[in-house]
Amino acid sequence: MIQEKPTFKEVDITKDKLADILGIRSDKIETNEQLPITIASTGSPKLLVLITSKEMTDALVPKYADIERLCLRLNVSGIHLYTFDTYLEGSTCYTRHFEPLRGAPETVISGLANGALGAFLVARGFAQPGKMIIEQGESMDRAGIVEVEIKATTKGIKEVKVGGKAKTVFEMQFKEKI
Repeated sequence: MIQEKPTFKEVDITKDKLADILGIRSDKIETNEQLPITIASTGSPKLLVLITSKEMTDALVPKYADIERLCLRLNVSGIHLYTFDTYLEGSTCYTRHFEPLRGAPETVISGLANGALGAFLVARGFAQPGKMIIEQGESMDRAGIVEVEIKATTKGIKEVKVGGKAKTVFEMQFKEKI
């Protein structure tokens, strides 16, 4: 899937407030000048939040109603947590995505969120243009990977693509009501 050209906007929210919503201690959020809490979009705005470790990312217990209110206030469709601490060797990040405004408290895999994250990491110099692997879904016992490809020049990001392999988890057929 080819995504829209990325946009980024820093957000003024305290780590304490965000930590309370996510159900973790504020020192487990690693925001800084190089990787601030940011709204990133490649078609659907997401709040990107850096967390210290994959274990902390998996262990947090969010307040879904507060996440929904925060998403409405910030005009984002979800909160995308990421860490450089990964399960698989060679992966760039491990992520977890909450998207209550779209009817899913948590999403197993989000191509839009991971595309936006990949573009953000390249723009900030934390990843090189090209292909990267981003892991997601471990916290839901449905581990998966997203292949993110970023094309960039010295003038900025030119293209964001996401893809990967999928497998059928379940099938459902609807019968017409007579």
